[in-house]
This record gives sequence, structure tokens and C-alpha cells, in this order.
Amino acid sequence: MGLIMQGHGIPVGKVIREPVSALDIAATIYDHAGVDVPGALQSNSLRRLMENDVVTRDAAYCEWKLSKIHLGVDLELRTVRTKNHKLTLEETSGAGEMYDLANDPVEMGNVFDDPVHAKQRKELEEIIRARLGKVVVML
Repeated sequence: MGLIMQGHGIPVGKVIREPVSALDIAATIYDHAGVDVPGALQSNSLRRLMENDVVTRDAAYCEWKLSKIHLGVDLELRTVRTKNHKLTLEETSGAGEMYDLANDPVEMGNVFDDPVHAKQRKELEEIIRARLGKVVVML
């Protein structure tokens, strides 16, 4: 999940290799503006990550729901990305895709059903399940 940011106080030309999420944009904007986050927000500011190379992140999460109108079928997708793996689950069908980003950075080999990656898949699924049901406030 790539993200490009530009603005006052954002270092020019800096590349960060940590996982990031579009969910974090809101908290980042509030943080840069010096404004308190109103209410519950499922978002973490990326400001410290941009300003300090020592800060790290274990994973980034995203989700989206697409209706039949867009693809001919309803989809509820949940994705978690770590530095070395990316897992996307379709909640209704249980179908999924998983990529070993260390060995396949362009995501060409789906290892979702590969027994060699079963332990990592289980760990990533647990990260996704831990986030289900949390309140998401989009402002």
C-alpha cells in the first residue's frame, strides 16, 4: 500500500518502507494541524514515522466494501500488510490472496493455500479478526 504525501512540515524526498494505511491520513492531518482528534477515530498519525527513522510499524490495515453495482458481486475485503507479507480476505466467501513480499514484491504468486505459508497466514488472519467490530469514524 503506497502513499505519497506533500505539505508543510513533511520531509521532501524521504522514503519510508514501513506499512501505512489510508485510514491513517485523517489522524495525520489532525496531527499536522495541531487539532485534537474529535471522538473515536480508527487512525494513527504518520507524523512521527515521517519525522523519525527510529519509529516502526508492524502492520497496516485497510478494508473496503464493494456493491454488486461495481463488480457484479458484493465484496467485503479486509487487507493486512506487514513488511514481508500481504493478506487480503473476502469476508463473505472466505476467498483470499496472500503474497510473500520479501520474495515476490510485485505480488505475482498467490501463496494463500500454500502449506509452507500456513503459519504466517494464520497470524495475519488473527490481525484482521482483532480489528473486526471496532468503531470507524470518518470525518
